[in-house]
Amino acid sequence: MKQIIQFGTEAFSVPGRATERIPPCAAYDRVLLLLCSDRSLSEEVLAERAGVSTDLVRSAISYWADQGILTVSETAERGKESSRTSSPLPGTHGLPEYTAEQVSEMIRTDDTLQNLLVLCQEELGKTFTEHETAQILALNNSYGMDAEYLLLLFALCKKRGKRSVGYAVRTAIGLYEEGVHTASELTEKIRMLDRLSDATSQIRVMFGIGERALSAKESGYITDWTENWHMPMDVIRIAFEITVDSIGKPKFPYVNKILSEWHRRGIRTAEEAGKTKENGKPADRSETGREKEKAGSFETEEFMSAALSRSFPADD
Repeated sequence: MKQIIQFGTEAFSVPGRATERIPPCAAYDRVLLLLCSDRSLSEEVLAERAGVSTDLVRSAISYWADQGILTVSETAERGKESSRTSSPLPGTHGLPEYTAEQVSEMIRTDDTLQNLLVLCQEELGKTFTEHETAQILALNNSYGMDAEYLLLLFALCKKRGKRSVGYAVRTAIGLYEEGVHTASELTEKIRMLDRLSDATSQIRVMFGIGERALSAKESGYITDWTENWHMPMDVIRIAFEITVDSIGKPKFPYVNKILSEWHRRGIRTAEEAGKTKENGKPADRSETGREKEKAGSFETEEFMSAALSRSFPADD
């Protein structure tokens, strides 16, 4: 059974099943309605008329095909067109720009957008200008960022002390280009950033860094230790202590060399790291490691300290 849907000043006949679905974003609805008006429209024309990227158009077509609203033959034919004319991801050329009339029409005809804007303004604690409103709608339309995603994004920006919509937009585009496309992916990203922030604070205190900004290399070391190698803080502290005992002061490259070696050998606990420090030999639990140790091929801590002292003298 078909239903008549009003879209701006035009009315379209769409499959009844389509009205029973709640798509990921309003742009998916616009793409479907445009297709119902003319099935021959190319992806580029659909993108232009819907005010979204061709990448989002493809996502919308795929979604409606999965829902059984569009036929396999239609999507297959469009797939051939896609392979002939590929387009960049959204954000390559910036957000689409909307006129005041377009913004007003979009909000008037879509209650979900009205609610989205209200919630986003409440989260940031400010009233959006016309330009800021257009930017939020562009994130929703071109990138498929729904209310849940955008509210998480604004909460992250507010936590950083940033209430500018421009900052939020730049952050959103950066996250998208990193591959953070859904609210669940953004939630995990925020958890990772929180862990990294907490670890950075502890390492600042440990190294006596104070308030100065970390260099890109120092930040990279901390990310490797905590997120890539999953080293607990007490293990990092033991590497720190070995460093200070060896050269008289903390040095990131020295600590990194120790932790890199421990990571390679599978040392993950303070107990294992402590044995390395006490016995003068790295703790390797593997059979191959024990054979190597018996053969004397493992470096002793004294040898390591001497070598590292030559690389990182105490007076630099």
